[in-house]
Amino acid sequence: MDKRWLMGVLTGVILLTGAATARAATDITGDADLQHAVATAPQGIPLDNLFAMSGWDNFTKLIDSPLVDKSIAQITRDNPTTMDVQAGAIWSKTGLTRMNNQFDMSQDTDISMWLYFGNKGPDAGSGMAFVLQNSEDGIWAAASGGQALGVWGNDKNGYGKETVVSSAIQNSWALEFDTRVNSAGGYGASDAFDRDAVVSAGMHIASGYPGQADSYNLLGESRKYYASLNHIQPKRVANFADGQWHHLSLSWNATKRQMTYHYNDRDVRTGASRSGMDVVQDTVNIDPAN
Repeated sequence: MDKRWLMGVLTGVILLTGAATARAATDITGDADLQHAVATAPQGIPLDNLFAMSGWDNFTKLIDSPLVDKSIAQITRDNPTTMDVQAGAIWSKTGLTRMNNQFDMSQDTDISMWLYFGNKGPDAGSGMAFVLQNSEDGIWAAASGGQALGVWGNDKNGYGKETVVSSAIQNSWALEFDTRVNSAGGYGASDAFDRDAVVSAGMHIASGYPGQADSYNLLGESRKYYASLNHIQPKRVANFADGQWHHLSLSWNATKRQMTYHYNDRDVRTGASRSGMDVVQDTVNIDPAN
């Protein structure tokens, strides 16, 4: 298998009906939270030569920050209704050496980025995921929105685990930043992934293999199945969607096949390293064969 994988950030967003003030604007004008996000964005780098936009309906676009052009990827827009479920992505570009941004799993690698989840707190959308994938779909790889976060399988049809697995991004590993607990259950609801003890308690970080059958538990009965998700090493997070930028550091150890992440490890104003109760960190084993 090719050791150079595509890496990207995805999201699936669905807002609660009646949550905050509905804003349908698709650009910065008229969207106060988006204006705030852009105005307070930390120093970044141009993304247009490194990443390709992807997704079912082209929800994702690049935005200029006050400091650097095309340095912010708006994965999904604000969504005032439950009718419009979004899933978008940015994926590594391939091609010439200078523009090849693939993740080489045979080499130790350090990555950092800033994430912004909006300002709606418990009424936020579904969240984001950092994903490594070697799918045949390449930069067009995308799963459904909602609890699937654009990467996990879709369990709405109720036909069984094979259908759930086949609808996920294949040959992938995902580190999810889940802002909404999906634990209601029930056939056709697509609302049962977060039924384990840690993840059912609130917002969390966890990981897993979206295209692997053992990532899912089948619940319900014949032709009315629904699925829960087996989260690897879940960690609670107080509130992603607090209207602030949050830093993420990732460190890949190729020899040990381990990914270490640190969330909230830098100050948004100074960029300096920070510590505190809200810093979440862990080391996760990854099998590239999956």
